[in-house]
Amino acid sequence: MSIVADRLALTGVEGLTLGELLDMLALDEPGPAASTAAALSAAAAAALVEMAAERSAEWPEAKGIAAQASARRARLTELAAGSADALSEAMIALERRDGIEPSLRRTVEVLQAIADAAGDVGELAAYTADRADWQVRPDVGAAAVLAEAAVSIAALLVRANLTVLPGDERRVEVERAAANASVATRRALEAV
Repeated sequence: MSIVADRLALTGVEGLTLGELLDMLALDEPGPAASTAAALSAAAAAALVEMAAERSAEWPEAKGIAAQASARRARLTELAAGSADALSEAMIALERRDGIEPSLRRTVEVLQAIADAAGDVGELAAYTADRADWQVRPDVGAAAVLAEAAVSIAALLVRANLTVLPGDERRVEVERAAANASVATRRALEAV
């Protein structure tokens, strides 16, 4: 692992300031990259859904939706650090020309997990959009857009992965997740 990925694994995303995290994304060494940014975007989306549900006191399902969004946020925050670790391992394996396939497979598994969790956030946003208090509905629409972007990034990275060939089931799954996220975003934005 790189020094950056080691630090991220040690502190977790929560142990960094936003500036430190952005500095890590900008470094020229294996570590946080697009997958980390996608996971963090989806975590921010989950936080927006959670906030909107919490501020919708008249909505009977609000507490349950807030709890689901909080759980997705925690999972995506975990995945942000895990994606940096997986990428770092894959880059090292490629440089050494040893253990390439298992490390790239792990990277794809993390990307699939990001797409799944971000897709869940998009669905929560779509569900929340026409039920939350009107003042927070634009925030929920923004959450859906962020979640869709995260799923699309994960799908892009899976397609770019060297172990994934056209027709590979993993590729089909993330492309389906991206299409579903797009539909969820449309539903959420229609309610704003």
